[in-house]
Amino acid sequence: MNETIQLRYWDSAVFLGLLNAETNRVRACQGVIEAAQRNEVHIVTSAITLIEVIKLRGEQPVGGEHEDTIRKFFEQEFIIIRPVDTSIGLAARKLI
Repeated sequence: MNETIQLRYWDSAVFLGLLNAETNRVRACQGVIEAAQRNEVHIVTSAITLIEVIKLRGEQPVGGEHEDTIRKFFEQEFIIIRPVDTSIGLAARKLI
């Protein structure tokens, strides 16, 4: 990995805001996406995000017709999916 590439962590709320075209989140995320497309930034997220991006508590689910768009979005080279093991899961529970 290029040492000059910055890392940004995004949780499911950020991805959902972007994919649902929420005005405030799209504007906030657009610069990061553009930097990622220039290979200046990688977006890091948990594998759990892949589950949560369909629906967050209290939010409307992303339509099933958008599943292909969502899958392709997560397959971009600048998105790094990190696995969650037991120790990480337990630590995350404490933070929640």
